[in-house]
Amino acid sequence: MKKYFFTVIFALFTGLFASAQDLNSLMNEVAKSENAKREVGDGAAIVGRMKTFLEKDTTGMMARLLPVMQKIDSAMTVSIQSPDSVATELIKNYKLGVGDSIIKVTDKAPAYIRTIVHKEGDSTTEVFLLYVIDAPYNAGAIFKYSGKFNEADLREMATNKFMGN
Repeated sequence: MKKYFFTVIFALFTGLFASAQDLNSLMNEVAKSENAKREVGDGAAIVGRMKTFLEKDTTGMMARLLPVMQKIDSAMTVSIQSPDSVATELIKNYKLGVGDSIIKVTDKAPAYIRTIVHKEGDSTTEVFLLYVIDAPYNAGAIFKYSGKFNEADLREMATNKFMGN
């Protein structure tokens, strides 16, 4: 009986982690969690929202980020309030897939943030931000920005505070 129990547990965990082998699959898995919310937008909507805050930005950081944001073709967000432990573990323990690389990690309590880029050939086609924010806020999110980004764009995303850094 004990052997059967461990086999079932192993199969569950293997299936859970195997199903999130790329970032799009990870987003789909987290979106299935209770309290998860998925939003989709295009680049023009993001730039439009950004321009409303641009006037209030006294640091100049948003102005530097605007040219990068104008390269976004589409954006998707999966956010989750009070994520269950499965969603939190999926986000925190995501293993990089083919074409993925980490450009920034922030691990200062209560926030854990990874900025991951996905490249196809020589072009960066997607940028993902994976967030887990522990108590007292208890939230998580995955942001996906699709477009054609160059190395300067990635440096700006990795250092700009409006990108969660």
